[in-house]
Amino acid sequence: MFKKMSICEKCFDRRIREIASLPWPDQDSSMPVKKYFELFKVCCVIAGIPLDTGIASDLFVRGLTTENKKEATEMCNSSSRPVDGNYLTDLVCYLSSVEDFKRTVFEQKK
Repeated sequence: MFKKMSICEKCFDRRIREIASLPWPDQDSSMPVKKYFELFKVCCVIAGIPLDTGIASDLFVRGLTTENKKEATEMCNSSSRPVDGNYLTDLVCYLSSVEDFKRTVFEQKK
């Protein structure tokens, strides 16, 4: 139904600057990554950014807590598969699993 249209480099750069200047939410340290992802999806819809783009992935990772950024970077570096349309969903699932694991292990030690 819709065709993808190419845009000139100047327009693309201007759009990237506009997107980057928007106030994107950061993940609070007590906020589960799934809740942050839901908030992020709303922001992407408002800004008109498809979730399956590199821009969305970059903005999502930038807003994560320092600990989750480290996990996301390690996942990207160790993964041999290319970043595709499911990248953010896979990343959220991975980070949620890590959060659940840490919560289970640390709560059992108390």
